[in-house]
Amino acid sequence: MPARPTFPGVYVQEVASGPRAIAGAPTAIAAFIDGFPRGPLDVPVELTSLAEAEDHFGAPHPHSPASHAQRLFFANGGVRAFGLRVAQGAVAASVVLADGAAPLRATAGRQLQGRSTPDPGAWGNALELEVDFEGTETADDFNLTIREVAAAEGGPRPLRQEVFARLTMNQADPRQALALVNAGSRLVQLSGDGARPLANGHLSAPLAARSGPGTRLALTLALAGRPAGQALDLVLPKPAFAAWADLRPGLEQALRALAPQAAEADRPIYAAARLLLMGTGSAEHPFRWHLLPGRGQAGLDPATRFVIGGANAGEGDADGLRLADGLAEIGPACHRLSGGQDGEMPVPEAALLGDAVARTGLHALQALEGFDTLCLPRAADLPDAAMGRVLAAATHLCEARRAMLLVDLPGAVTNATQVRDWVAAHAALRHPNAAAYFPRLLVPDAQGGARSLAASGAIAGLLARMDAQRGVWKAPAGTEARLHQVSGFDVALTNADSALLNPLGLNVLRVMPGLGPVCWGSRTLMGEDSLGSEFKYLPVRRLALFLERSLRQGLAWTVFETNDARLWQQVRASVEAFLHGLFRQGAFQGATPREAFFARCDATTTTQQDINQGLVQLVVGFAPLRPAEFVVLTLTLRAGQG
Repeated sequence: MPARPTFPGVYVQEVASGPRAIAGAPTAIAAFIDGFPRGPLDVPVELTSLAEAEDHFGAPHPHSPASHAQRLFFANGGVRAFGLRVAQGAVAASVVLADGAAPLRATAGRQLQGRSTPDPGAWGNALELEVDFEGTETADDFNLTIREVAAAEGGPRPLRQEVFARLTMNQADPRQALALVNAGSRLVQLSGDGARPLANGHLSAPLAARSGPGTRLALTLALAGRPAGQALDLVLPKPAFAAWADLRPGLEQALRALAPQAAEADRPIYAAARLLLMGTGSAEHPFRWHLLPGRGQAGLDPATRFVIGGANAGEGDADGLRLADGLAEIGPACHRLSGGQDGEMPVPEAALLGDAVARTGLHALQALEGFDTLCLPRAADLPDAAMGRVLAAATHLCEARRAMLLVDLPGAVTNATQVRDWVAAHAALRHPNAAAYFPRLLVPDAQGGARSLAASGAIAGLLARMDAQRGVWKAPAGTEARLHQVSGFDVALTNADSALLNPLGLNVLRVMPGLGPVCWGSRTLMGEDSLGSEFKYLPVRRLALFLERSLRQGLAWTVFETNDARLWQQVRASVEAFLHGLFRQGAFQGATPREAFFARCDATTTTQQDINQGLVQLVVGFAPLRPAEFVVLTLTLRAGQG
């Protein structure tokens, strides 16, 4: 508020320097919907790289066209996207770690938006959890190792591992297991309040104090469930040692040295066996041996365990070198998750459409801010009627969200005549917020051949690249619109084919001499010449949508302002400054700003009835680069809501 001078001096008052700045809304942010191999269901996940996409949704899958489309998106210049996994019948793998009234359960999943979210699919059946007490100081602490393994020749191959040390089930402790694991794990989420889980493998009773010098340790080891006669003798001459810890390395080495004597399938289990010394030696936390079969090895079943026998295996050992003084606890070799199911793949129509009330399928994008390009490559593989229903619902969503739908034609459409017939049969899909591309792409595969893929992912990446280099007003077509990681197309189109398809509003993809695969069209599905739509061209429509999103976001401050001439002048000044910045970048036709755009917000646009209803009417016009006629947008803003 203005300063009130009450004594001689200098008074300073901060004054607004000009109109409120409007920032341009981000563009070319794609959303991909499909049945991915893994990932949370019906939750949009932000992606900024191919590595991140594969981390969340798995590697490209033969029955998931969007998993390949994401790869083409990032290869062609895409920098930000959202993935949305949909499925029917998918189940998350899980395992119980400890029994109780509310058993402690581990379920494949991760935390998204502050909530534990299951991650259904058969991928979770490859998760193994290991519990040990190494380095713990109380009877309540435990360590948890989470490992994802993949089948490979010679035995499972570890993919990733997470370790959480010194956890507890005490709800009042900051190291409480559910809180720490659920916040930090990308693989599992814990639930329940069961007791501390058993350690995996064998945990001995408290070790007796070392007594005489002794001469050797003699044991027999066998794997439970193996045929009789497979027990192995472990004989260790007893060296002088001052503490139990001095003996541990030699014992572990002796255990692993038994591997060559074991059956071939069991050798890795011996070779990677571990022997830990637990406890501190105090009365409250005495020393114990902890014996674990080899982890992540071929032939290792969760029920695998060692059977220990021999002269020094139990009670009566005078020299105190017992490996197991009566096994106090025998847990599974590991806790392996099970029950995970992928659901129906490829995903059916119902999974893509979802439910509006439950916000599943397409409807999960309704609350998502930011995306402006939608890719649904799976729709092209559906039966004709189902494809029409899915694309119609997607078009409606894009209209509401001011986004563009990139339409892929079915693989059965293989020539220009069939394209013309397909367009005629699906006239209901004509909409300024939709654009279709033909033909399908040929992309090199790992076997040295070529895989046929829908074009929408590559086109979405091309939009991002052109927006970054030239702006949303530049047509994503021509000699600059090369498609990367594309070797060719299903159909080789000619100039005659282009002359037939372009006037129908179809964008053709061609291999041009000296250029390679390029996009050679830039129309919306309202681009048929006979329709005469003002949004015939894709860059014109995308520029209009960009302006609508930018102005709505940039003028949100008007809601609680007084709805009068002063507000209207501020709105005009902000909009004109924003449009003038775009004009200087070459977004509009015209030699001067007056020829390129206008913004009206005054008593001629906002009536007294509008004021009574708390509305401000803003009219914006701009001359797109092609065609040069003005396109007029009318935006209704809220004001005077205080």
